[in-house]
Amino acid sequence: MFINKGIAERHLARFTDAKLSLQAAHNLMPKDASIYVNLANVANDEKKPADAESLLSLAIALDSTYGLAYDYRGNVRYELGDFPGALADHSAAIRLEPRLAGYLYDRAGDYRSLGKKDSALADLWAAAKLDPTDPDVMSSQGLSLAEEANELVDLHLTKEAQAKWQKAIDLYETSLGLPRMTEGRAAVVEGWLG
Repeated sequence: MFINKGIAERHLARFTDAKLSLQAAHNLMPKDASIYVNLANVANDEKKPADAESLLSLAIALDSTYGLAYDYRGNVRYELGDFPGALADHSAAIRLEPRLAGYLYDRAGDYRSLGKKDSALADLWAAAKLDPTDPDVMSSQGLSLAEEANELVDLHLTKEAQAKWQKAIDLYETSLGLPRMTEGRAAVVEGWLG
């Protein structure tokens, strides 16, 4: 009951109340890793990523098979600029739950930030295979292909570049027809553009 109350309070941006409810839940169930994940969500909403990272580390210490906790900590580490740490966490989440496209999408951002474009694109294609209707993945694939096309033009390989640009356009057009991107994923795509 306290967990659900805390989650509802968080969604209403009543962060102090949410923390109190979640701490009450923790007092009753001190070994429940999901409480730390929910507290980390509150910390993240409060723009306290270092606190969120610490709470997620506690959740992982309690349950090393909690893929979502690894994914969330990877997202926080990405936000903090710890791209190797984010990559390690997203890779752990994928090992634990290999059928979740979102984890692959998140790891693609890590690879991209580390300058590993081929690995990023491989994860985006794998994510699209798992969830072919994800507009975030499609638009990111388009962006990656457009960047590859620009590199090919610099090498005077314009026919190959044109083919990649056309495929990028196709992906963009398909993604535009699907439901909107989530705010977090849209921010990642915008970060790639910036």
